[in-house]
Amino acid sequence: MTIEKLIALGDGTPLSISPETIQRLQQSRDIVDRIVESKVPTYGINTGFGLMSHTNVSYSQLCDLQHNLIRSHASGVGEPLHPSVVRRIMALRINTLARGKSGVSLDTFKKLVDLFNTGCTPEVPSQGTVGASGDLAPLAHIALGLSGEGLIHNPRTNAFEPAPSVLREYNLEPAKFVAKDGLSLVNGTQFITGVGSQALEAGIICAQVAQPIAALTLVALNGHMNAFDARVHECRPHVGSATVARIVRGLVPPNSHTTTDKDVQDFYSLRCVPQIHGTVLESLVSIRHTLETEMNSSTDNPLIFDPALCPITNTELPCIISAGNFHGEYPAKALDTLALYVGELGRASVARSMLMIDPNRNRGLPAFVVNNPGVNSGFMCWELTAAALDAENRTLSMPASAETANTGAGKEDHVSMGGFSARKAVQVVENVQKMLAIELLMTTHALHTRFSNKPNFMIPKELSRVFVDCASMSPRMDDDRYLKTDYEAILGYIQRDLPLKKNLVNPMSDSSSK
Repeated sequence: MTIEKLIALGDGTPLSISPETIQRLQQSRDIVDRIVESKVPTYGINTGFGLMSHTNVSYSQLCDLQHNLIRSHASGVGEPLHPSVVRRIMALRINTLARGKSGVSLDTFKKLVDLFNTGCTPEVPSQGTVGASGDLAPLAHIALGLSGEGLIHNPRTNAFEPAPSVLREYNLEPAKFVAKDGLSLVNGTQFITGVGSQALEAGIICAQVAQPIAALTLVALNGHMNAFDARVHECRPHVGSATVARIVRGLVPPNSHTTTDKDVQDFYSLRCVPQIHGTVLESLVSIRHTLETEMNSSTDNPLIFDPALCPITNTELPCIISAGNFHGEYPAKALDTLALYVGELGRASVARSMLMIDPNRNRGLPAFVVNNPGVNSGFMCWELTAAALDAENRTLSMPASAETANTGAGKEDHVSMGGFSARKAVQVVENVQKMLAIELLMTTHALHTRFSNKPNFMIPKELSRVFVDCASMSPRMDDDRYLKTDYEAILGYIQRDLPLKKNLVNPMSDSSSK
C-alpha cells in the first residue's frame, strides 16, 4: 500500500482478493479454530478484554463476546468523517487483515471487502480514539455497520441510513462474528493513518507549490537570487535546502526578472526560503516512510504465527503473542511533526504577505497593494486573515502525543493520542493552503501593479504561466472589490491545477529545472 494507492481507494477504486491472501487468512484462521477447540485460555479468543483479560469465556458465549465488544466499543462522538476518509480507513484495515496475522474468519473478511466495494461506508464519528489499544472506537463503528447495526452512508442517497436497510439494498448479508472476529476488526491504527494520509497528501502539495509561489513573490518584490546560489548550499549540504534552491533557480534563471539596486539584501522570508522550505521537504520524506510502513504492518493484538516459526518448545499449541503493535506512537509522532513542519510554510508565507502590503518594505508598491490607499484598503484585512490562520496553527502545532492518559482502569496506562494528532494535522495543512492562496492572490495584484507602472517589468517565463493563470482568476482592480471568488479560485488552483508541482512519490524530486 502506498499513499497514491490509498488515495485512489478512497476515491472509489475497488478491491480484489488474491488467492495468496485467501491462503494466508485460512492458515491463521485454522490456528484460531484449534485454540477454540482446545479451550486453552487465550487472550482475545476466549477471554475478556483489557482489565478483564483474566476472565475466561465459555465456548457457548464466544460469538456474543465478539458482538458485545463491537457494540460497547462503538462509543465515538463528534461529526462523522467524510465517506472518502472512511474508505481509506476500511482499505487500510482490509490490508492489515490480509497479512494473515489477525485470525479473522474468511466470511467476515469477505463481507468487509464486499461492503467496501459497494461504496457504502459506516458512520464513523471523528472523536473518541486515544490511539492505543488501537483506534478502538472508530474501528468499532465500521464493524458495527458491517454487522447490520448503527448507520451506513448510502452513496445512492448521499445520506446516512439504518444499516439493515442499506445492506438489504445492496444485497449484503450482515456479518456474524465468530471467535476473534470482533477484536480483529478494531485493534489497529487505521484511523490515525487513514485520517493522517489526508494531511500527508495535502502537506506534500503545500511543499510542492510553496516554491513557485515564493519565487513569484520574490519577483514581485524585485528580490535577489544570490541566496539561491549552488555554492551557498554546498557549504551547508542539507538535501532539502539544496533541492529548494535548485528548484527556485530553475524557476528564476539569471537576468530573467527585474531586481532592485537600492537594497542588496532581501528579508529573511525571501532570502531564507531554501532553509525554511528545505526542512519541510526532508521531514515529509521521513513522514511518508513512517506512515507507509504503518499502512503495511500487522497492528493487531494478539498476533498469530505459524508454530514452526515460534521459538517456544514443549507445546503443541500454535504461537499467539500478545504485544503492543496497536500502539499509535509512530504515526502520532509523525503527524505531530507534520503539523509543526508544514505549519512553518504558512508562517513564512504570512511574512512574505506582510512584506507586500508594507510601503516601507515592498520596494515601490502602493500600501496594501492597491491604488489610492486610504480611499481603498486593498489587502489590509486579507493580511489579518492570514495572521489569524497562522495563530490557529501555532496552537495546533502543540503535539497531541505529548499527552497521554491512564485508561482502561489502569491496564492501558500509556496511550498515543494519535487520533487528535491526525485530525489537527489536517487542520494545519488546510490552513497553510489558505495562507499560500492569500499570498498568491496578493502577489498577483502586486504584479498587476508592476506591469501597470513599468511595462517592461520582467518576469521569468516559467513563472509567467502561473501569473497568467492567476490574473485570469483575479483581474487587476483599480478600487476595492469583494475578492472571495478570486480567493476561492486561487485556492482551488493551488490544490489541483498549479503547474510546476512535483509528484507525490518524492516531494524533493525536481522536474522544473530539467
